[in-house]
Amino acid sequence: NISLNVKPNKTLHDTYLCVEPYTGIVIDGHKRIQISVQTQAQNNNITGMLQYLRDAFVPIIYVDEHGSITRDLKSTLRSSLLIPVQVVHVLVYVVLAMATVMLLAALTLGVRVALLRYRAIPGREIR
Repeated sequence: NISLNVKPNKTLHDTYLCVEPYTGIVIDGHKRIQISVQTQAQNNNITGMLQYLRDAFVPIIYVDEHGSITRDLKSTLRSSLLIPVQVVHVLVYVVLAMATVMLLAALTLGVRVALLRYRAIPGREIR
């Protein structure tokens, strides 16, 4: 086989899709394909250019399709989806902090009420 000294570069030859995780919208992508033909040497008496034919894969066509969303659509996607998701993530911690404060307040109030009831019983004092 003929070695054409081809060294593929992953960033130039790989097919990929960049997908937004919450909606599944494809933000950016490349679809690359190459079609090659295998040639084989023949041992019969061929003259002309075909006599130099050897075993090889000869590239016939290479297609690189690229697509990405526009800046306007990216801005709309960010404002309508990503910012609300970030706000919800922050609100989770705010609600958790408020619940902790309310729990501590309820425990403090419960202890105070229990102490007041204990003091209200005649003949008992807190030392």
